[in-house]
Amino acid sequence: LWLLDLIQEIGAEIQVLEVDSASHGTIDTDTSRTSSRLASTQSIEDENDEIVGFEDVIGKIRDQLVRGSDEREIISIVGMSGAGKTALANRLYSDKSIVAHFEVRARCYVSSVYSRKELFLSILKLLRVNNNVTTPLSEQTSGELADVLRKHLFTRRYLILIDDVPNVSVWDDLNSCFCDANKGSRILLTTRHSNVADYAKSITLHLRVLNDGESWTLLKKKVFGEGICSPVLEKVGPKIVRKCEGLPLSIVFVASILAGMERTEQCWKQVARSLGTEIHCYPENIIEQSYQNLPYHLKSCFLYFGMFSDHEEINISKLTLLWIGEGFVKDDEHRTLEDIAEGYLKNLVESNLVMLAKRSCGGRVKFCKERAHTENLIQRIQRSEGGVYFPNQLGQRRLAFYAEVDDLVEWRSSCSLVSSVLFRKANTNESSSIAKAEASKMFHDFRFLKVLDLEFTLIDSFPTNMVYLRYFAAQTSHESITSSIHMLWNLETLIVNGMRGHLSVPSTIWNMVKLRHLHISPSFTAEQLLEDSSELNDLVTFSTPYFSCVEDAELMLGKTPNIRELKCKFKGLSSDQFSVLDFPTQLEVLDIFGDQHVESLPYLVRISALNLKKLKVSYYIMGSQHLSNISQLQNLQELELDFVKFEGEKWEVRKGEFAKLKVLKLVNCSSLKEWTVQDDAFSNLEHMVLRCCQLLVEIPSWFAEIYSLKYIEVDNCNGSVVESARIIQRTKVEEYERYDLELVIKKS
Repeated sequence: LWLLDLIQEIGAEIQVLEVDSASHGTIDTDTSRTSSRLASTQSIEDENDEIVGFEDVIGKIRDQLVRGSDEREIISIVGMSGAGKTALANRLYSDKSIVAHFEVRARCYVSSVYSRKELFLSILKLLRVNNNVTTPLSEQTSGELADVLRKHLFTRRYLILIDDVPNVSVWDDLNSCFCDANKGSRILLTTRHSNVADYAKSITLHLRVLNDGESWTLLKKKVFGEGICSPVLEKVGPKIVRKCEGLPLSIVFVASILAGMERTEQCWKQVARSLGTEIHCYPENIIEQSYQNLPYHLKSCFLYFGMFSDHEEINISKLTLLWIGEGFVKDDEHRTLEDIAEGYLKNLVESNLVMLAKRSCGGRVKFCKERAHTENLIQRIQRSEGGVYFPNQLGQRRLAFYAEVDDLVEWRSSCSLVSSVLFRKANTNESSSIAKAEASKMFHDFRFLKVLDLEFTLIDSFPTNMVYLRYFAAQTSHESITSSIHMLWNLETLIVNGMRGHLSVPSTIWNMVKLRHLHISPSFTAEQLLEDSSELNDLVTFSTPYFSCVEDAELMLGKTPNIRELKCKFKGLSSDQFSVLDFPTQLEVLDIFGDQHVESLPYLVRISALNLKKLKVSYYIMGSQHLSNISQLQNLQELELDFVKFEGEKWEVRKGEFAKLKVLKLVNCSSLKEWTVQDDAFSNLEHMVLRCCQLLVEIPSWFAEIYSLKYIEVDNCNGSVVESARIIQRTKVEEYERYDLELVIKKS
């Protein structure tokens, strides 16, 4: 209880500070900030506060400020509240070399209670501008003050620090005052919003959070100053800072608690235990401030993380499709809904409300999750707004079930007006099932749904009366999808996993012209696809049709002219005949595979895809003509060959081939023995993985010459391949002084 009382006391002091600072339109950061009983523990944004972990960033921005172009330049530091933006900016503002470089400097803080006139007065005061006219500055209009400021700066090399710019309109108010007289003037902005930095056309730095080591260093400096931390506390302290997730202001807050108590192992352990519960109050204040500054559409997207279990890693492709199904994503004639949704996620990540969890080797983000301190905030807002429901009260707009099927069936009649249902069996991704009679009743009761996610649930019948449905995912034990599926005429995303294998899809599916994402696995054939069948012009991603021949493929692909991602099963060719398959011009990602259960692998068809960026090929024979064909895909950036049989046990890469390729994966290519690469091939390669290529003799020495190569992974290959990889790494160091190649050796 004593710890809770202490936390509440400090929280009350923080609220006093927040109210006091909010009552000022601007703050002159050269003057001391409001004092309080917390003065002994400086704010992270205090000018004299300790900076930990940003030495490289300080050097980079310092160089940009004093050694950049003679043109006026704008530099933005972007990060969430409490990330240390102001502390970093103030350190730069007071740097001796920067002070000496500029003729005049001024800094100001833009609060949520913004006044253009007060901001101008603050800057003019710091610049010590003497107004020669009879009217005092305080009595002039904002337009007149802007003119005074503009004239004063015109003949000088100036540095203006504008802290916490909340939106683009504030920048519009100020920008015209900062003239460009080719004197090397600079404007340093801090903001929580990347769109402000983009709008200002600035050089942008997204401020990262501290790592565990930096966090612990900061905490020790705050608690012990120049003193020494005991070995006992050295063991407990890192556990405490890890719960702060690298946020400097949270670390400073925790340090203020630790500094006021006995420095014993017992006390610190009690704080560590409390961090998961009571101490959430302050980090949540920080996060809530970032949330409140989000645009309305991003607030909905952020709150949607409450539909998933705490700390769950969420597939980004699925998340963005759910957002689209919910109607969160605003249409834009110049971009697809999917691109806009990914932009939304990027904004949430940059606001530090969401964390990136996993990336592909090509750098593409695959999973994300909410930050540890956000779940309480999300649930509190959702309950107050009637947003999401984890069965404990009625009248909600969305339902998230982590329960048993019986619970879902039981609640269906009480929640008939909800718009979304996400269901998963409690604490597992294992499948559950709903009997046909119960499924029919459930679909009837939930007839107003826009989103129904039964991805891990086996159903014996398909919904047909849910005319508002936009997103539907489920498993089925049937061998075909009902012909009445087209009655879901608003459906945009259809995901069906056939548990018995190959599925048959009715011809009526071609009447579902609003479909954007059609995913049926493990594969499917379409019934009675005719030349005069409708086209699915809005379809963007498509999997997994089975093509028995080139003509079948071209007929179906002709009905999906705008797909960007395709996964397909192709029977392949019985001989190395010259057959070309033309894919839609918008296609960027292709995963094509043959039948892995046949005695002899088929040959791959030749691929024609003008804008293809990512290609995965599995279970085919590939000769020199096939490999040469792939090398001529001019925009190809990622290539994975999986269970591919190399004809003649060799792969010869000619001069200049694969010029744009960045990622190369050879997986289970057990027939590849000899690999030769001529000069200037793979000239932009960054990432290479060799896995289970047991016959391969060595990695070609040319890879040591590739400047861009940053990563080589060798997994379950023979010793000579490992040694050749080490030689490549050693050559880059000894001959080219390149130390950035990471080599990973794995053994089964």
